[in-house]
Amino acid sequence: MHYGLSKLAAFLSLQLFVVILLDVMGKYILPIEIQALEEGGYLARSAALPGFLVQADTVEQVVSLAPGVAQALIEAMQQKGVPLPQALQAVEPPFHADVLIPV
Repeated sequence: MHYGLSKLAAFLSLQLFVVILLDVMGKYILPIEIQALEEGGYLARSAALPGFLVQADTVEQVVSLAPGVAQALIEAMQQKGVPLPQALQAVEPPFHADVLIPV
């Protein structure tokens, strides 16, 4: 039996690492978990960045939107003087990151 991505994702969580590029603050790697929603679409969360949520129709849209959402959240935290979570990984090149390849 062949399962499409949406049915497979309903059973498995997709773990990705999204690289967030921030001009002033540096670069961070944010691990995200993407889950299929019963009503359709996908939801991404990150234990490393509380408050991070991205919902979209496709996995590719979630991955595309994630850096901008995380960047806005990090910038808001810094403007309010809230320290960044220790789980947020700062990186400098060279570094490794996973890439989602739709096939």
